[in-house]
Amino acid sequence: MSWNNDIFSDFLTLIFLAWFFSEMLAVPLEESTNSGIHIFIKDFLRHDPENKELLKILNTGRSKKISVTIMEYSYKECIEVVKNCFSKIFVFGIMDIGDAEYFSKASNNLVTSVEMMYMPDNKALVLLSNKPPKIVEKAMAYKM
Repeated sequence: MSWNNDIFSDFLTLIFLAWFFSEMLAVPLEESTNSGIHIFIKDFLRHDPENKELLKILNTGRSKKISVTIMEYSYKECIEVVKNCFSKIFVFGIMDIGDAEYFSKASNNLVTSVEMMYMPDNKALVLLSNKPPKIVEKAMAYKM
């Protein structure tokens, strides 16, 4: 798949990852009443006209394990959100490489694991989890 230098390719990546995570979650990771997966999308997406459609796609046909929140936080505030959420949480966003590296360095002292994957067009995909399950490793291996 070739990456275009526009927001649509970012949407396709987000949709793919939401599908991939939901498929992988068919295998139980841990039993927990608070085991929801939260996908936080950085606020640069919130003004895009296709955003409502994206959220609809992400939430369609899921077994209430995935919720989507548009983040209007700074990266520092985002880290606080991660620290205060359930034990199983993913935070991923597509950011400029400089922002992603800053976010990764800033959060390494506060969050157990930060996964960063470089993409074309000077972008990076960031995945975070308080307790990283195997799914993060599988997703990284799949995309590499």
